[in-house]
Amino acid sequence: MNAAAVSFPLPREAHDDTLAGLVDRLEAHDEEALPDRTVPLSQLRMTAANTLIIPVVQGSFAMTEWARGQLSRAVGITWDRYFANAKPNDVAEEMNRRFARATETVKLRSVSRAADNIEATGTITALVGPDYSPIADGLVGGVLRDALATVNEDTKVLRSSTTDLTTSYVVRVGEKLTPNAEVGAIEGCLYVRNSGVGYAKLVVGIMLHRLACKNGLVVSLPGATLVRSVHRGIDIEKVRERLVNGLRGLPERVNTSAKLLAESTRVEVANVELEVRDLLRESRLPLRLVPSVMSAFAREPGRSSRFSVSQALTLAAQGETPEVRFSLEQAAGLYLAAT
Repeated sequence: MNAAAVSFPLPREAHDDTLAGLVDRLEAHDEEALPDRTVPLSQLRMTAANTLIIPVVQGSFAMTEWARGQLSRAVGITWDRYFANAKPNDVAEEMNRRFARATETVKLRSVSRAADNIEATGTITALVGPDYSPIADGLVGGVLRDALATVNEDTKVLRSSTTDLTTSYVVRVGEKLTPNAEVGAIEGCLYVRNSGVGYAKLVVGIMLHRLACKNGLVVSLPGATLVRSVHRGIDIEKVRERLVNGLRGLPERVNTSAKLLAESTRVEVANVELEVRDLLRESRLPLRLVPSVMSAFAREPGRSSRFSVSQALTLAAQGETPEVRFSLEQAAGLYLAAT
């Protein structure tokens, strides 16, 4: 049995239709985090059950798939390939040999939960650099909730998800607009994406949400990103300041973005599949997405335009993981910004 790949999704509750309810759940989720520990890799040990023993911590720890991948890179292997058909004792012996020779120091991030079928004290969610400075999801949500209090008394959450890699959600902040008949009704939103495991930056920005298809695209215009910060030396007060300042000009930026969406309906595309392939390559997204994007394009008949291509991307995104969905919605926004 290889090291466990454990997943801890955030459970859905009745309160997730409001930002206040979501923040409550994020804060409860944050409480499961154990103190970070910065340790030399040489002090780690792997058990025959493929769990990790951490210095000065009672018990052993399972790993998420992401954490296992980070550990593999730290010791110079590709886990599944290197340990294919290996017995658990052989895996532990080889890993402990590599630990003994390692010179790197890492920060271990962990939670107090473990999967039901694994005997462990908790689960390691990430191995990051010593200078990595996480910011709790509940803290980010609380700052946004407070910043929006003067704009929206009861901010609605359109969607939210927590995976082993990211926490992301979209909240409604603007009135409904109808740029033209083809676009239909849209509303201004803010999206938030955070990662406590080294997968992505903290990002807060503008999103346009199209009511007809329940899909959205990440706006890629100047000033549309309110916060973008790597997880090193994050200052929550600076995050708060950027959010407050960004919200002041939010209606104007949403209106500008809506006009751009309308303009994109008049830009014809000669070969949609070729356009999609080029767009995916430029955005470093896998070409395996081409069939689902083209299928989404066929579901909404109309003229072949930049607008219809962007909508195909965001419709296809609905069937992907939250991480791929964000990348597709971002790609759609960048595509329209080039109109």
